[in-house]
Amino acid sequence: MIELIVLIILLDLISGIVHWAEDTFWHESTPIIGKWLVIPNELHHGDPSAFVKNTWLQSSWDLLLAGLVVLGIAAMLGEITWQLLVIFLVGVNANQIHKWNHSPLNDVPKIILTLQNIKLLQNRNHHLSHHSGEKNTAYCVITPFINPIMDRLGFFRFLDKVFLKLIHPSRREDLPHSG
Repeated sequence: MIELIVLIILLDLISGIVHWAEDTFWHESTPIIGKWLVIPNELHHGDPSAFVKNTWLQSSWDLLLAGLVVLGIAAMLGEITWQLLVIFLVGVNANQIHKWNHSPLNDVPKIILTLQNIKLLQNRNHHLSHHSGEKNTAYCVITPFINPIMDRLGFFRFLDKVFLKLIHPSRREDLPHSG
């Protein structure tokens, strides 16, 4: 059970790092991912309910593709494990978990509402902090556990400083950032 919890928390942290990079450095003109990831993300930050209208596949095709690649490589190596299957199942649904925080309550399955209410899945109140102020906190979208720790530690502000010094990327201007 502890291993399951650690896997989900690690996956949540990874989702947050990807979300941070998407919000911070990637632009509409970024090859490949600009069109497929950044433009929908910018739309979502302008209208948080925009992607609720998308089907699961429209919201999660990229995670599904990445997950299938990882599963395919693991299968070729004979390394399919229950841990990998958990990572696959939760990982390909990270956008759906995020989407439930923007969906009308009537559209959220009761089991998900229960998991949100007992604080095993992130709920809309927790996620709201990402959409308020400078939009530079609460990047992790799966659980309510990681964001308070990462934000208190200044983890993503630290990543900002490291990457700004190392690679000098141009920052996205549509989302203000402190640091």
